[in-house]
Amino acid sequence: MKVKALLEYLFQIVLIVFSVGLALFLNEVRTDKKIQNNKNLALINLKSEVQENKVILSDLIPYHLEVIHRLDSVIENYEALEAILVEGQLDLLELAPKGIYERLPSNATWEIANLSGTLAEFSFDELHYYYLIYDQQAVTFKPADKIVEIIFSRQFMDTSKSKENAIMIRNGFRELVGRERSLLTYYNQALTQNQNN
Repeated sequence: MKVKALLEYLFQIVLIVFSVGLALFLNEVRTDKKIQNNKNLALINLKSEVQENKVILSDLIPYHLEVIHRLDSVIENYEALEAILVEGQLDLLELAPKGIYERLPSNATWEIANLSGTLAEFSFDELHYYYLIYDQQAVTFKPADKIVEIIFSRQFMDTSKSKENAIMIRNGFRELVGRERSLLTYYNQALTQNQNN
């Protein structure tokens, strides 16, 4: 009888250990599947965000080139400069009717994926272009800060420096367009790379 009871206890122990092991295994499979689903969703959303950002940037570049052209005209032609002065200051609405930006590219998906830890699940190859994009995107729009500084500076209020102000604003827009074109290249590379994977 002792052997039979011992075998029964041993069978119950093995059954419990097997059940716990199976439950842990199934939980691990479920967790891995959830992580993989989150990763796939993040990749889809990143690609979508980059495509949307590319559209925004594709609209911004021609607009900024148009602003540069207006500024060039004003700088080269004194009468044109005089025509857009309002109370001795450059009429910014005449030069840039939509302001500096109508819309900016987003980084919300990247930030959410980063904060949620989803990015840690990606391979180097999966993240490479996206990291470059969002890193470049962070610095691309810095010249806009310089343009704003010029507009709100005391020098901008000095009517005798209208041409100099126009030159500085134009140079800021030129730098901005150069950086935007570089960022557009990153967007195209990432989307091409994403199609190849």
